[in-house]
Amino acid sequence: MGKKPTSTKYEIVKTTLNYFLEYGYVGTSPGMVCDTLKLSPGNLTYYFPTKEHIFAELIKIFREYHWETVKKLIDDNKHPITALCYELAAMAAACENNKIAEELYIEAFSKHLSLEFIRQYDLERAKAIFADYCPDWTDEDFAAAVTVASGIEYSVLHNTSPAVGFNKRLETALNSILAIYNVPADERKTHIDKALALDYGKYVEDVLGGLKDFVYNKTDESLEEFKKNNK
Repeated sequence: MGKKPTSTKYEIVKTTLNYFLEYGYVGTSPGMVCDTLKLSPGNLTYYFPTKEHIFAELIKIFREYHWETVKKLIDDNKHPITALCYELAAMAAACENNKIAEELYIEAFSKHLSLEFIRQYDLERAKAIFADYCPDWTDEDFAAAVTVASGIEYSVLHNTSPAVGFNKRLETALNSILAIYNVPADERKTHIDKALALDYGKYVEDVLGGLKDFVYNKTDESLEEFKKNNK
């Protein structure tokens, strides 16, 4: 995605992230980024034809960040399915408690470019985590399951049923997703109960608090690698 990387490309990504986190997707315009970086609209579109392209680039980093957070849980001897439940719990809790986070997650599942990446990411992860539960599944089977699961994720992130409590929505969503991958009911309950026991306030604070640093570090690392390879 985008043109050959330069320092300008990485500055666009970091600057846009700041605006997204402060004003949301809808409240951020390419003109705001151009003004901050003293770029012409043509220079911006050279790297990213539309705001959606910048957003999709950030979603790649967001998902990597989420998975890095989840892997830490796995390293702490938690089961990968429990970690997966934690990840969705953290995203849902962020949407419940932060309107900007909710908008960004909803946009991620609504825009074609970012949704395409999310599903590809989820496909590779589902094949790794659920292979033992679905030994006869083909890639097409997993792809179909991921499509349905992403719809369930969207429904729990986008709260359109305020009469249903947060824990109940999350429990129902997690149970439905794990059932798609043939996880037995008793195992589903064990993993879901652990996710429901999370201190959501602290977890959301930790996740959102580290997100900007992760994006900055990631883009800085990419820039250093670019400079190294182009000496």
